[in-house]
Amino acid sequence: MLVTMKEILERAKEGGYAVLAPSMQCEGHMKMAVRAAEKVKSPIILNHRYDRFDDDFYRYAQIARQLAHEASVPVAINQDHGITIEQNMWAIRSGYTSVMVDRQTYPLEENIRLVAEMTKFAHAVGVTVESELGEAHWGDLKEVEEGKTNPDEVSRFVNETGIDCLAVCIGNTNSMTTPKDQLGVHLDIDLLGRIEEKTDVPLVLHGGSGVPVEEMKEATRNHRICKVNVGSDFRLHSRDFVLNYLNENERQLDWWRLFDQGYQERMFEKMEIFGSVGKAW
Repeated sequence: MLVTMKEILERAKEGGYAVLAPSMQCEGHMKMAVRAAEKVKSPIILNHRYDRFDDDFYRYAQIARQLAHEASVPVAINQDHGITIEQNMWAIRSGYTSVMVDRQTYPLEENIRLVAEMTKFAHAVGVTVESELGEAHWGDLKEVEEGKTNPDEVSRFVNETGIDCLAVCIGNTNSMTTPKDQLGVHLDIDLLGRIEEKTDVPLVLHGGSGVPVEEMKEATRNHRICKVNVGSDFRLHSRDFVLNYLNENERQLDWWRLFDQGYQERMFEKMEIFGSVGKAW
């Protein structure tokens, strides 16, 4: 069933778990994600980036909405990283149930003003709003440290923008080429705790690929991370799953079916870690 992201995240906050938000690249990914969620009875959030779909943004929204309506579990459709008012408005018009209003390149005052303005538009038509404070970089340790969320800005940012959930930067990065602990990147759980003291909205973690399992369990089950974005982890695992199978078996089966199997296998693992298995309603 198609629902708002706010409804999914409020239930996750109350239940002490997080919901997987996989990055969608095509119609096939959407079908895989929904099927995986149905198999383990977990809610799911489909993440779409405007720049990944471009002119097909509206069409993919309609496909996602149809899949959600037909699904036996709650499905929200989220525009990830909408960096302009035009992108956010196009997502709302296309039928997304949530938008990420990304204005983090602006100074704090302007960031707050722009996010608040877009939040009013979205809320007027029942669309959930996510925004980010800080910046999750791409693996450079110095940049990761500099991009961490300032807890002293959290309360003001959330209250003045009116957002429904806040993406935080606590050592997470937006790319995974090697596991994060091998890069020396770890989640700053102490910082997460200080952020939680400043606001009661559900929190979001971008860059969920490669995070050590115990750190992720701590953030999603013992703290208020209610949504985790994951992208490259699924693609890399699925690729390796296919290659390993073909290396070990002379009979080459349909590679797309194998990719689907690897993709869903990794999704089951993530949903188990996040604690969302069996939480569909």
